[in-house]
Amino acid sequence: MNTPESRQTMPPTPTGTHRFTLHGHGRSGSRTFFAYHVSLFNAPPHAYQMVLRIQLSDYVQNIYLNELNNPPCIPWGFRLYHSLNTEPTAEFPLSDLFNGYRTSFVAYIERVFYDTTNGNRDFQKMYDEGRPLPVQVNILSASYPHPIGTDRYSSEFSGLLFGSDEETFLAHRLLEAPDWDEVRAITHTPNQLLQGTLDDFPQITVHGVRDYMQDAYPPTSRYEEKSPFIEDHPYDSTVTRRRDGHKFQLSFSACEQQWWNSTTLNDKN
Repeated sequence: MNTPESRQTMPPTPTGTHRFTLHGHGRSGSRTFFAYHVSLFNAPPHAYQMVLRIQLSDYVQNIYLNELNNPPCIPWGFRLYHSLNTEPTAEFPLSDLFNGYRTSFVAYIERVFYDTTNGNRDFQKMYDEGRPLPVQVNILSASYPHPIGTDRYSSEFSGLLFGSDEETFLAHRLLEAPDWDEVRAITHTPNQLLQGTLDDFPQITVHGVRDYMQDAYPPTSRYEEKSPFIEDHPYDSTVTRRRDGHKFQLSFSACEQQWWNSTTLNDKN
């Protein structure tokens, strides 16, 4: 398993089953995709942002890519995302992934139907020949698990980058509760992002974009459901490399939203 450039030993994290959002079209290498850990503020096993660079078998890859190219009917007011949900009997800590104690796991691919009117999500297992589709997930690299809720909202959007130079994704950094979790594909001029930098989950500040939930206060208010990004709009940003703190500028365009959560992320239970 390849390791991030800022490699350290990760202290043990709580054990649990895990859900990851699934991203990529395999353009960054044979059968290579990306899995973004679904975080929850009030569940210790899930109070981390983390990304895996993974490989899927040819068979599973073909089923998944066919789904992306021929999506099912999506009801009005809904968006479709995809996720990986680990086996309910196979609990493990995220630190095992980073420290290399676990280099693979079995999960199920899910369709996630997101209701834009109320933030609810319906997770439906994908089926193959009438049975849920199990996936052997082989880990190529694991980013450092970034603790959530350890900072305050900043004046400009604070995010984390992952993926590859060919397929790059922007995640919102979860600074403090209540907050919103978003993953968005972005496009940029090629040959600007090294794989070692992206495997390290570098921080990014997007200039001129807010980083707070307008409707989150008081806490009884309904969480806002709208992304601060406009699709196909250009943005300027500063990327901070994790291993040495080096900063560089990155201009990009925001593309398809591939994950959103402002409800269960903030649940008190």
